[in-house]
Amino acid sequence: MGLSRRTIILTASITGAVVLATIGGGAAYATYYGDRALPGTLVGETSVAGMSRDDIVAAVSKQSQSAKLTVDITGTQKKYSLSDLGVTVDSQATADKVLAMNDSILDRFYALFGGHSVDAVYSVDAKVSQKVLTELARTAGPAPVDATVTADPASGVFSGSTAENGMTIDTKAVESAVSEAAKGLSSSSLTLRAIEVGPKVTTEAAAKVAEEANALVQLDVTVSDTVDRYSPDVPTKAQWVTFETKNGKLSSPKLDRDKVNEWVEKAVKEANVAPTEGVNNVDSAGNVLVEAMPGKKGFSVNNASAVTDAIVSSLTDRKAYSGEFAYDEVAPTYAARPVLAGYQNYVYPAAAGEKWVDINLAASTLTAYEGYNVVRGPVPMNHGGPGRETVVGTFHVYLKYQKQDMGCSPEWPYCVRDVPWVTYFTGSYAMHGAPWADAFGIGSDYSSSGCINLPVDEARWMWGWSDMGTAVVTHH
Repeated sequence: MGLSRRTIILTASITGAVVLATIGGGAAYATYYGDRALPGTLVGETSVAGMSRDDIVAAVSKQSQSAKLTVDITGTQKKYSLSDLGVTVDSQATADKVLAMNDSILDRFYALFGGHSVDAVYSVDAKVSQKVLTELARTAGPAPVDATVTADPASGVFSGSTAENGMTIDTKAVESAVSEAAKGLSSSSLTLRAIEVGPKVTTEAAAKVAEEANALVQLDVTVSDTVDRYSPDVPTKAQWVTFETKNGKLSSPKLDRDKVNEWVEKAVKEANVAPTEGVNNVDSAGNVLVEAMPGKKGFSVNNASAVTDAIVSSLTDRKAYSGEFAYDEVAPTYAARPVLAGYQNYVYPAAAGEKWVDINLAASTLTAYEGYNVVRGPVPMNHGGPGRETVVGTFHVYLKYQKQDMGCSPEWPYCVRDVPWVTYFTGSYAMHGAPWADAFGIGSDYSSSGCINLPVDEARWMWGWSDMGTAVVTHH
């Protein structure tokens, strides 16, 4: 059986008196206890009287390892050491606290007539402590279930779940018991009862927030440019919506800007137009002789972030959003392609194998080349006459029709239906079949309104042979 506190103090006092008598009086006593625990000193229930600092550290450390807390919950017992409870006893700091009491010589003499009790110095790991509290609460029964709000992935419709009551414990009582065990380095027991509690988020609260979320995702969002319109569907907008629970209350639906921005960036990728690389034919010194294949400028959205912010702001205010993408033009790049030797002898400086068309308005002929090899022609053709001359210059095929009505509108003085094998090279100028013509070439060459009229078979060949971008040179 352990000694009572009164007995311990009395024994310490007697010991102190003996020390005084043996060592030679009060001065010797004061000197002896200069670096030792005073008579009657306890750490919790552990006597450290007369111990040196190292002995105190060892005693506190040993006692902290043996202290236990036994918790009984509705007949189920669980035992925890201090370390299991997240408690770390600082033996060094506790020893310092004990020895701090004998800084004064008077305090050393007062210790002969009364005891001192010191609480151990300790700290608690909040995560470990919370884990224990949760474990104890689950021993009492299932936890309450908060109602939540989720969206159906397919439809984007929000609904609230059903909340449920649950069980918990008096956590304050556990925390108090842990504190007492830690300060006193003592074993103790605690009896808890299961307490029924309701959820923090009720079924009704979740249903109300779900209704707000459904109204939010029904708001229209439209971003347009000069050609297309981009609008997210309801399931997509449902992915933008988030909910927060603060102080036990479920917040109104909010928008996740990052999610909104993901959709905007996806729309931007569809809206952006990449530039098309062109080709320049160059001489041996790298000088550009002709634009062999026109490059096309691109367009890049420059206000994606602003559109995202505007969508979030508008929907947060519970208003539909309609906005536009703004663009920067992106200039095309050009590849350099060397021309064939002897290009000076032709009206077009061609590269090896390059398709191009020579339309000689003076000779009323059309010749198709690949490089400087003739692959068709010269083919007799008709072109425009005075007042409706065929345009002169270097152009490129940009549009084709197997057949097309020509004229047939108020701004044109004629109407020809189903003109065959139409190959446009600039504006309204095209090479096409002319089944109405009886002759082609010199003598009938001014019969068109500016287009290049060809026999139907020749027009069909040209339509099939030429590519988009094929150079067409008209000249006298």
